[in-house]
Parts: sequence; C-alpha cells; structure tokens
Amino acid sequence: IIVTTGAILGTKENPFLVETYDHLKKVGTSIDGWNLDSYYRQTENIDARPSKGEDDGKGFIPIGTEEKPFTGGYDGGGFTIDGLSINRFEASESDSYPGLGLFGYAVNSDFININLIGLSITVENGGYFVGGVVGHYKSISNDNAFDNISVYGEVVANSTGIGVGGIAGAVISDEEQIEVGTGLINIINSYFIGTISGHVNVGGLVGQASISAIEVSQSHFGGNIQSNIGPVGGLFGTLEVNHADIKDSYSGGTINLVADYYTRGIGGVAGQIVAVDADISGVYSEIDIIGAPNSSCHSSIGGLFGIANSENSLIMKNSFAKGNIQLDCGYNIGGILGVGGGNDVDISDSYAEVNIKSLEGGENGGFAGKLWGATGKVSNIYATGDIHGGLTQIGGLLGILTGNVSVSKSFATGDVISGNDDSGYAEQIGGAIGFLGLGSLDQVYALGNVSGTELVGGLVGLQQRDTIIANSYARGIVNGNSKVGGLVGQMYHSDGSDGNQEGYSSITNSYSTGEVLLLDEDSEPVDF
Repeated sequence: IIVTTGAILGTKENPFLVETYDHLKKVGTSIDGWNLDSYYRQTENIDARPSKGEDDGKGFIPIGTEEKPFTGGYDGGGFTIDGLSINRFEASESDSYPGLGLFGYAVNSDFININLIGLSITVENGGYFVGGVVGHYKSISNDNAFDNISVYGEVVANSTGIGVGGIAGAVISDEEQIEVGTGLINIINSYFIGTISGHVNVGGLVGQASISAIEVSQSHFGGNIQSNIGPVGGLFGTLEVNHADIKDSYSGGTINLVADYYTRGIGGVAGQIVAVDADISGVYSEIDIIGAPNSSCHSSIGGLFGIANSENSLIMKNSFAKGNIQLDCGYNIGGILGVGGGNDVDISDSYAEVNIKSLEGGENGGFAGKLWGATGKVSNIYATGDIHGGLTQIGGLLGILTGNVSVSKSFATGDVISGNDDSGYAEQIGGAIGFLGLGSLDQVYALGNVSGTELVGGLVGLQQRDTIIANSYARGIVNGNSKVGGLVGQMYHSDGSDGNQEGYSSITNSYSTGEVLLLDEDSEPVDF
C-alpha cells in the first residue's frame, strides 16, 4: 500500500510558484506538471528583458492558443514582470482567432495582482485580439476577474489591429452563454499607463467585450491612444453586453484619429456601449479627442461615450468630462455623450467642460449630441464649453432632444458659434438645445452667445410640436438671418389648416434678456 501525504501542486490552494523568468516561460508547457489548467503564484520580481532577443527577435511566446488555451489562474502576488517584449509581423499565422499578450488565449481564468512594467508588444501586420495581459479571453461562467492589474508600456498593432487593449484585446462569450446570462467579468482596481495603437475596437483597458455582463470599478487609463477606424475609447473600444455596471473609474490623455477613414464611436471612456441595461456612476475623463487633418467625417463622439444605447435603462450619475474635441467634420458630438438613450433614461448630477470644434457636420451639443428615450428624466446637468462650427442642430447643452424625456434644473454657459468659412448657412442653433423634437424643459437656462443663419434661439433653435418650455431663460446675444429669437428661433403651432400636421408647443414663465440681431446677407445688422 502506497500512501501519499504531499499536497497536489498546481491547484488554486497550492499553486506552482513562479520565481524567475525561466519559470514564467515554463507556465503551461506541461513540463513537471506545469499545465495549462494549473494555477500559479508569482513570488519574486522577474526580469523579462531577455525576451527581446528570443525566438529570432519575436520575443516571448504567449501562454495559450485557441487550440490549447490557458484555463488555470495566475496570481502575480503584487510583484513585477519587467521588460516583457513581443514582436510579431502578424499576430498569428495559423489560428483563425489568434491572441497576443503575456497570455495569448485564456478561458475562464482569473488574473490577479499582476504588474507589468516596461511592456512592449508590437504587431506590424494583422493582429486579432492583442492585449497586455491577455490577447483573447473567453468567459463561459460567472465571476471571472481581472483584479489589481497594472500595466505600463505600449501595445501597438498599427495597420490592421482588431481588438486591441492595454489589459485585454478581447473578452468574449458565446451567444448561447450570453442568452442564458453566464459570462460575467469583473475588472477591479486595474489600469494601463502608456501607448495603445490599433485599427478597430481599441480601448485603454479592453478593446472589445461581447459578454453577458461586465462590472468595472476603481480602474483607469492614462496615456495616448491611436486608432484608424474605431470604435475607440479611453477604457473600452466596444462593449456589447446585457448589463454594464461601470463605477468610480476614469481616463486621461489623448485619443488621436490618425487615418483618413470614417470613424463611428469615439469616447473618452468607451467608443460604444450597446446594452440591455447600463448603470454608470462616478465615471470621468480628462481627455482630448483629435481628428486627422483633412480627414473624412466622423460620428458619435463623446467626452465619456461615443455611443451609449440601452434596450431598457440608461442610468448615469455623478460623472463628468473635461477636455477638447477637435475635428474637421463630425456628427453627434457631445461633451459627455455623442449619442445616448434607452427606453428609460435617468441622467443626473453630471457635467461637461469640453470645448468642441467641428467646422462641418452637426447634431452636436455641449453635453450630448443626441439624447433620446421612450421615457426618462435628466436633471442637474450642465455644460460650460464653447462650440465652434457645425451646420445643423447645434446646442450648448444638447444638439437634439427627442423622446418623452424631461430636462430640468440644467444649464449651458458656453458660446455656440455655428457655420464655417466655406458655407455660413447653419440652422437649428440654440444656446441650450438645437432641436427640441419631443420632451420638455423646466428650469433650464443658457448664458452664452448664439450665432447661426436660420432657426436661431437663445435657448432653443427649433421647438417642435408637443413640447414644453417652462420656467427657463436665456441671456446671451443672439444673431442670425431668419427666424431668430431671444428665447426660441421658431416654435411649432398649427391647427392643421395651413397644411402642416396638427400640433402645439408651449412656453410658459420664460424669458430672454440678451440682444437679438437680425443680419442681412452680408452679416450686417438689419434696422427694424
């Protein structure tokens, strides 16, 4: 009879100990039982600088592939891995969905207490799913974690990198798992500092996440992100989830759009969120978004979120953005949201201090370019940035408000100067709202000067039918060529006899105090 008393190594309770760079290279090789499904804990700082010259200059060989994924766990113990280098002409020559990072492909693994410093990952051509800690992560159960992760360095997949992130390139679940609600990812107390470059779905933390649910807290990005097409964001490029819960997290630095391509979904925190429910609080960015000179038009650009659309509820509280957005041409630009909405919208106690410059385009606002909702309320929000340029539906607070949404106790203080050098014509320009399509305003005011061509108002450019303005005011100078008003450029009011659809709008207990200038075709004041 043989009796064994020693504990089994490689379990979560008794992991293999990683003390040296040779140990790190041994992870997942099956040598001495160091398998892909084993658990590991780092116990010393590791000098990984020798990786730069390994494998004919390709550097470190990532742990796990699609055919043989890493399914265990790695606890960095709070120690560092210094100087890890990966250099590939292509991310993979064989895998259909390759991954590149410290871990190439992982399934259901926990990554905790990992600190990468001096990281360098470069992909010269191609590059599906490139990330600092893991390239391709697949979640097939609940409560998988990226906890206490820090990465300093660069993750560069310039020409055609798809799914590029500072911590993970892509986090993905199968469709059937998303439908039944499995596949929850937690990102806690994690951050990336450095440079990230990619083509599509580029994020400071995660390039692309298509999972059931994600919970993010106390995490951040700082540095520079470059993208050709997007979506691109300070924390996430794209989030496609049933439920998104993002709290107490932030981004800072710059996002540069470096190619002459149409780009949709650019945000200081996320390029786009498409969710069933989204709950956002205590989130902020201090980031500049800069377009390439003479580039194509871009759309859905926000200081926090380029696109934030929710099938059910969109909740945002105690969040803000500061910085500048500068493009030659952009539609749906907002200091907080480019485009946002849901069947039930609840936005409060949030603000934007973002200057917006986009000579062409339109549907831009100091807080949101376009805000929509079947029902909802917006309260205690404000925008202080100036808006320069744009040709239609420009507002100091919201470019477009549509849906049964009420806005209350909110204001805009920046100037709204529309038009451009080639075409001075700009319509539906307001100190607070460019186009009030549906909804109501109560205790909303605008202080900035407003300039446009037609349908120009100190508070609202065009007020459509079935809308309400109450207890509101404007104080700025308003000038334009046609349908110019101190409070509203034009309000809809028709009994149907004029051939228009019957409908009414109302203004009560509201006023303007600023000068109103009607200009001729030479932009000279008309004496009337």
